[in-house]
Amino acid sequence: MADYQLIDVETRTNGAVVVTIKETQLSTLINTEMLQSELHSVVKTLQPKILVIDFDQVRLISSSAIGMLLRIRKELIDFGGQLRLCRVSVPVGEIYRVLNLDQTRLLVFDTVEEAVLAQVVESNEVREVWED
Repeated sequence: MADYQLIDVETRTNGAVVVTIKETQLSTLINTEMLQSELHSVVKTLQPKILVIDFDQVRLISSSAIGMLLRIRKELIDFGGQLRLCRVSVPVGEIYRVLNLDQTRLLVFDTVEEAVLAQVVESNEVREVWED
């Protein structure tokens, strides 16, 4: 597997791919573009049915980084995959709410294991829950 600067990648036995972001701040265009490039590489190479992005270390995120997540989500949906986020800090969740992105249906879980194992079918009724 490729070496990445901003992420660690782990493939699970159920076919899910867990990406852990190593950066604490996704607030510059440079690291957002680099992260998008690395995530695109993971999606293109592995084509996961479930891509879990672990935000445990991320404390600051820009609107361009959230836009990047929406682009990665679309890329996954195009071949039947699903994006799931986990361990999202309160400040990152606040940015999401402030940008009024409630209708994007980004699925958010408390733990990596919940994100990997959850049986989720996306529909118009699915809404994410941002918890402290």
